[in-house]
Amino acid sequence: MDQCRAVMLTCQTRFFGEMEYTDDSVISFPEGIPGFEQERAFLFVHVPAKDPIMFLQSMKNQSLCFVTLPILTLDPEYHLDFTDDDLRLLDFAKNSRPQIGQDVLCVALISTQPGDTPRANLMAPIVVNLFKRLAIQVIHAGSGYSNRHPILLKEAAACL
Repeated sequence: MDQCRAVMLTCQTRFFGEMEYTDDSVISFPEGIPGFEQERAFLFVHVPAKDPIMFLQSMKNQSLCFVTLPILTLDPEYHLDFTDDDLRLLDFAKNSRPQIGQDVLCVALISTQPGDTPRANLMAPIVVNLFKRLAIQVIHAGSGYSNRHPILLKEAAACL
């Protein structure tokens, strides 16, 4: 048996059916996501026809799946600040400055309402330590970023 070969596991989902994954593709949220504190393990699902959209699928609740977009597609100048607690939860050294795309993946949660423009939560993005696969929702309450940032119709049509 090849010891380098990853063992494939499966996860049942409502929207994607049965998915195969490996242990190293699981994203762990040490404290869950606010409002979903019991949900601590997720997988990112990539559907090429929906690029750049990424789906964040719960491994515990097959019906829980968040629609996300990479934050830099929404705001190429996005600035991310971390508290000491954020850095601790993501397993980065205190006073470090993780960079989007190099050290962390940063995605905005997308919400939609019938007849309304899709909105992105830039105030509280999901941030993933790319090396440790640890994630948190970073809340920038006083940042000036909106939790209901409209996605331009041209962008929305291209994404959704």
